[in-house]
Amino acid sequence: MAATPSISSISPAVVVVGSTAFTMNVYGSNFDSNATVYVNGMARLTNYVSSAQLTASMLATDLDEVSAFNITVNNPSAGGGTSNALAFAVVSVNPFPVLTTISPASVVAGSGNFILTVQGSNFNTSSSVRFNGMARATTFVSPTQLTALIPASDVAISGSHLVYVVNPTPGGGTSNWLLFTVSPVAITPGLPNTGFGPAESDMVQLAAIGAILAGIALAAVASRRTWFVKG
Repeated sequence: MAATPSISSISPAVVVVGSTAFTMNVYGSNFDSNATVYVNGMARLTNYVSSAQLTASMLATDLDEVSAFNITVNNPSAGGGTSNALAFAVVSVNPFPVLTTISPASVVAGSGNFILTVQGSNFNTSSSVRFNGMARATTFVSPTQLTALIPASDVAISGSHLVYVVNPTPGGGTSNWLLFTVSPVAITPGLPNTGFGPAESDMVQLAAIGAILAGIALAAVASRRTWFVKG
């Protein structure tokens, strides 16, 4: 026998008027595999993820004017019923983004591509993560989290970089920034700092070791050489 579903949160909960169609995440409990998400009483194409999560298709026509919607879930099986309602808003302006943390906050020079997780508030599907002023491929996770793909070229050499979030107009703006550090490659003590990346540095160090060993061998040969003096 089914239980009455309950919604705890939806993501996103706010989008800007004129946004494109997207998939909404609905979180809660007691969702049946045949549960349906409703937007102001209208059924939406629903995908069952688990008893605690559903996804639903939001149409572009839902987003073409400023409005507010009630999001509910219905379990059609006997004993089920309709959940509580949570509000979804289509607003005329973007909120101003706020950045609180980034993870990781540092990598070693020469690292490959990686995913940067950005935490804060007032993020939406149009938010963009900037790395030293350059927009990077951004994925909206929730109003408090974004992820961005940082290419290897951004962290090829050591240095400091500014990370911030931009929400486009109308409204919107540029968040505060946080510092991301690219640390230099560690150099083996006693060997010269070549300034090369990890692979080149290894080759230079091996060459240096080879030269030292060759010098030792030559010195050993010289010490064994016998000199004859003609009387």
